[in-house]
Amino acid sequence: MSRKLLFIGILVVIGAGIWSLNKLTYTFETDPLAFGTSEQIKQYTEYRQAFEEDRETIAIGLEKEDGFTNIQDYRTVNELTESIKQIQGVSEVNSIENFGLPAFNGLITVYEPFLPIEDASSFQAKFDQLNKFSDITEKFLSDDRTALCFYIFIDEEFEDSQVIQELYQRLDTSEFSNSYYVAGTPAAKEEGERLLARETLWISVIGCLLILFCMLWLLPNFHRIALTLLFTVFNVSTTLLFMYVCKIEVTSLSSAVPSIIAILSFTDITHIQYHYNKLKEENLADAVIKKQLFKKIGLPLILTSASNLAGFVVFFFNGGIEMITGLALAASFGIVFAYFSSRVLLPFFLTYDESNAMRRRQSQIEKLVSQKVDFTQRNYKKIILVSLVIIPLMVAGAIHYQTIDMRYYNQADLDLGLSRSSAFYDTKFQGIRDIEVVLDSEEDLLRPEVLQRIDSIEKYLLNEYGCRTTFSLNTAVKRHQRYSTGGDPDAFRLPSKMTANYKEALYENQSELGLNSVLSKDGKTARIIGSLPDIGTHQARQRNKALEEFLLSFNDENTTAYISGKAYIFDYNVFHLSKFVLWALGIGLLLVAIVVALLFRSVFIGLVTLLANALPLFFGVLVMLFFGIQLNPGSIFILTIILGIALDDSIYILGHYYSSAKQSGRKTEILVKSLKSNSLPLLATSVVLSISFLALTISNYHFTMSFGIIISSSLIFAYMTDMLFIPSMIFWALKRSRK
Repeated sequence: MSRKLLFIGILVVIGAGIWSLNKLTYTFETDPLAFGTSEQIKQYTEYRQAFEEDRETIAIGLEKEDGFTNIQDYRTVNELTESIKQIQGVSEVNSIENFGLPAFNGLITVYEPFLPIEDASSFQAKFDQLNKFSDITEKFLSDDRTALCFYIFIDEEFEDSQVIQELYQRLDTSEFSNSYYVAGTPAAKEEGERLLARETLWISVIGCLLILFCMLWLLPNFHRIALTLLFTVFNVSTTLLFMYVCKIEVTSLSSAVPSIIAILSFTDITHIQYHYNKLKEENLADAVIKKQLFKKIGLPLILTSASNLAGFVVFFFNGGIEMITGLALAASFGIVFAYFSSRVLLPFFLTYDESNAMRRRQSQIEKLVSQKVDFTQRNYKKIILVSLVIIPLMVAGAIHYQTIDMRYYNQADLDLGLSRSSAFYDTKFQGIRDIEVVLDSEEDLLRPEVLQRIDSIEKYLLNEYGCRTTFSLNTAVKRHQRYSTGGDPDAFRLPSKMTANYKEALYENQSELGLNSVLSKDGKTARIIGSLPDIGTHQARQRNKALEEFLLSFNDENTTAYISGKAYIFDYNVFHLSKFVLWALGIGLLLVAIVVALLFRSVFIGLVTLLANALPLFFGVLVMLFFGIQLNPGSIFILTIILGIALDDSIYILGHYYSSAKQSGRKTEILVKSLKSNSLPLLATSVVLSISFLALTISNYHFTMSFGIIISSSLIFAYMTDMLFIPSMIFWALKRSRK
């Protein structure tokens, strides 16, 4: 194959990859069902089709320190809502000052202004009665009256982003320009996708610059640096092109795939180049060098690729979660292609000589590492003793204090609009989390005894589960009572009996009462919706277990009560998916240890490999605790990256030791030689990757920023483990075997 044609082909692929970067679909998923399996999503969709479909809204929150307490405050709000109504694409704005309360006056249904703002006396009379209309007021006003909320509906024909952009302009020029909060799926997706696209670009650029800077310092050879960057970018571009062709969306998880492929590519290329230069020093012909090169490094290269591939292949067995499957597919392809390009294509370009500057830097690094190796050889007993003290403490701390937990937003991200708005609705209103209790029956549910059951469930949700508000069949029935008496708030209660005429009247006004949102079309399924602040999946699962036990007493031969809803599915899947990935990590690490044990024909070496690569994981978990990050599918993904890189370094050391141990000589000297022979690539990859991951600290998201620090510190810890713990254990074993 012509090197020139190959080079042109690589540049074409890089160009196509850069082009595809702008063509990829960036999806910031705000729906809790994003972690649901295809079967769960199907079942939930079928269940929800029995009720009226919820309309997507944008919720606008306004805050005022001295409260919304007089008519002028609401006139100011009305000016804003009327201005927003003029935005093209806005179909409706629902606010407390323009809301019409349905009431029957004996002849027809009339819609009286809920809070009239034309006349001061009428306003005050209605304002004083707001607490009597709790089912309505709680949606628009906070209990202390310092926060107000209104809701915007967008026509399906219009792009959400265009409407939202105009909406922000209206809010920024209003009297509430410094105290508004925008929430809702359309607004969250618009902000999230904008930040995701921007950060994917800038973090990649800064990461590349940091890598380049580190390489110029550690590896001052232009040809070598250019070749490393060329193939790293080539592998990343090919992966991006694959994601575009396969229509893999860029989500909060799959956005890390390009970085992962860049890391693994950089590691392999650095090791290959280093050993190529070592063979070059022996004045061998290029053909001989390339043949010897992969005899020397072929086993570690394929083992590292296989172990990383196995780590992502397990993600395919996630039960059908599309976001996780997309991550697994993109990462698996990238790993396989990176191995292929390093093993097959890279050797065509290994034709350079080392510069004097590179030789001096290599000599300096090898001298430094030699001192560390000599230190380890002299003090291996002390290192083992310290390890025996630290390891149990690390393991116990990580297991005892870490829990599986995930929240809808992070308190540390309150400078971001989405998190700030979520915290606002959690604090001032009913909360952003919900729980749904479903009653299924073979009979019509519009019966007094069923309403009493629902009343008991609502009381449990409010008093025991922690809900601030509930909405149910009972709410719709109470509204009908109020409606039938001309809007009298004191009539908001359950009826003593329910006649056929009463039921008929209910169905006639079901839309105004909200009945079709909580009672199915056939009248045999009802749901009770409780709203509460975001308590996280850990607490939610505990409360769900207690709620399930409570609901058992409501089951009989005709009626079944159970929990459903997006939040319930989310909590279930976060826990089980996290456990699945943790088990997968453990099994993957165990398999690598077994392979190493079989290669060395030593159970001891297998155990050392297992322990040495488990330690960085426990260290990473402890650093997560420091930053207040709990275990969940996102944070466990960090552990996958840490394990992949830690395994790379361990396997290169042990692989070289295994290859050299076949030759004659003292095994202690062979181990020392293996450590020194891998000194430069191990130090280079650990330092460069640790520093490059610091690029993530510029992120607006606390999780992503912490992600960078956690991985950087864990990689340094993994390097210390590889250079101190592994050789100390082997020195100890060799010493015992000679005795």
